Amino acid sequence: MCGATFMTGLDFSVVTVALPEIGRDLGFTSTGSLQWVATACLLPTASLLPLFSRVSDIVGRRRLFILGVALFGAFSLTAALATGPALLVAARAGQGTSAAMIAPTAIALMTAAFPEGAALGVNGAVLSLGFVLGTLGGGVITSGLSWRWTMLLLTAIGALVLLGAVTVLPRTGTRVPARLDVPGAVLASIGLFALVYAISTGADAGWGSPPTSASLALASLSLTAFLLVERRHPAPLIPLGLLNRPTLTSSPS
Repeated sequence: MCGATFMTGLDFSVVTVALPEIGRDLGFTSTGSLQWVATACLLPTASLLPLFSRVSDIVGRRRLFILGVALFGAFSLTAALATGPALLVAARAGQGTSAAMIAPTAIALMTAAFPEGAALGVNGAVLSLGFVLGTLGGGVITSGLSWRWTMLLLTAIGALVLLGAVTVLPRTGTRVPARLDVPGAVLASIGLFALVYAISTGADAGWGSPPTSASLALASLSLTAFLLVERRHPAPLIPLGLLNRPTLTSSPS
């Protein structure tokens, strides 16, 4: 589970370092279009996290975790073999979607296996290690070999994590017989997607540009509608009562 967390952290940082080499190799026409190699992964990861957190309760955490790891490895291999910008960006979007499956299920499985909570500290440290090693190792791999080897490295790590998940994780898991909050899932995904899109592209396009302003307006409307829907839905995607818990509203200084 920590290996999966390490893999996703490594992915975000290693690709950022390799962007210039990717742009030269695949013929990206501008810096703005090259930025989509990173943004295409970030958008689905951020926008789909609440959805997959709920889906994992319904279909089973182990099952969704294994599916996410398998898809992440497959999309990493596709990215390594990409022959043009379109295929690479599509593969990166697939990696981001897979990461959104992995993150909530890994934490849920970890807290179930280690109720005392110590594993979460290890998980956070491993995630930070992935970011650091990705930044340092990405430059070494890209300059010494090729940016494609960064994707092949992620494929190899994904294969090891998948092997561990299939052989180590217990098959017994908790599944909640509940229906999915479809309106909440749609509104949350649209709102978070629009918000992250505006933040990711606003600096280049201009914070007052029509695309950025429209994205921020869409995010505001969608997230407001999401809160209204969650108040009335019998099985909300995010129970708003959680926000009133003392552990969330206050923290030690």
